[in-house]
Amino acid sequence: MPSSGPAVYLKVTMSRGCTQYLGTACAQTAQHRTGVGLHRHGTTICIDCSGVHRSMGVNVSKVRSLLLDNWTTDIITQMEEKGNTKFNEVYECNVLDKIAPDSSREERSVFMRNKYVLRAYHKDNPSGAGET
Repeated sequence: MPSSGPAVYLKVTMSRGCTQYLGTACAQTAQHRTGVGLHRHGTTICIDCSGVHRSMGVNVSKVRSLLLDNWTTDIITQMEEKGNTKFNEVYECNVLDKIAPDSSREERSVFMRNKYVLRAYHKDNPSGAGET
């Protein structure tokens, strides 16, 4: 299972932004240029993956900018308690191939729909069957 890498803490913020997670790895592609957080899942993602998450709807994931959006203490605590590694240990337990940083939007959409909507890679779904 690939590691999401160490967190890079740039500065501590109170409510405007959640910049201590800037530079952490994307939960989907593992590239180190995140700027968006999924506070429902407690993970960080890159800007390329954020568009796909937004298109899935707020019932699946809630996307927030690490720089521009307001972050409550509760949401920041949730980010600290979960994180990419813990989340992916459950939601990518049965994944065969992660998407790459240069994956197309279509490839990202299929992977993320399998991961978040169908839960095809979830540890409670040993078949790992999803859309291709």
